Amino acid sequence: MKGRLSELLVCPWCAGPFELECFSRSERTCEVTEGLLRCQCGRAYPIVDTIPRILNDALALFPEFAKRYAERLPPAMTAARLGGVDADVIRRTRDSFGYQWTVFSDMVSDFRENFLQYIHPLDESFFPGKVGLDVGCGFGRHLYNAATFGAEMVGVDISAAVDAARRNTQHLPNVHLVQANLYH
Repeated sequence: MKGRLSELLVCPWCAGPFELECFSRSERTCEVTEGLLRCQCGRAYPIVDTIPRILNDALALFPEFAKRYAERLPPAMTAARLGGVDADVIRRTRDSFGYQWTVFSDMVSDFRENFLQYIHPLDESFFPGKVGLDVGCGFGRHLYNAATFGAEMVGVDISAAVDAARRNTQHLPNVHLVQANLYH
């Protein structure tokens, strides 16, 4: 997680700021590779492979992280699980899109022209100096183009596609990624 992202995130439950606890950092990029985002309301979310995982069931998705840092995790976090009426819908959506956007995750040159058609009548000159949000970013094709054109971009996806987005945009210093549920 790049330092700038901590300025842009708030707790989805109370809108309070997060405190960053770094477990490991990349020597090359200085990004937090593993850690926790803690909120004063008692919630905490893992950062796994540089991506904050702001999901109720994040530890169930990353059991190795949970095992490795068990003694550093708050008890309430280890008990959190995806629950509620929509839990099955959320799980199916995450699985479906995660599969789709990780299997078909290659960036191709046609995406640039496709992106420009989406934003018409705007063009590349719109983006420098802007901060943008791509919710449901999938494997990052629109993040890539907006960031290449000069915007600082935050990509959010509920699925494992966010990991494909990381692979496609990790060389861009103006791209931040979060795995989260849009409804939270």
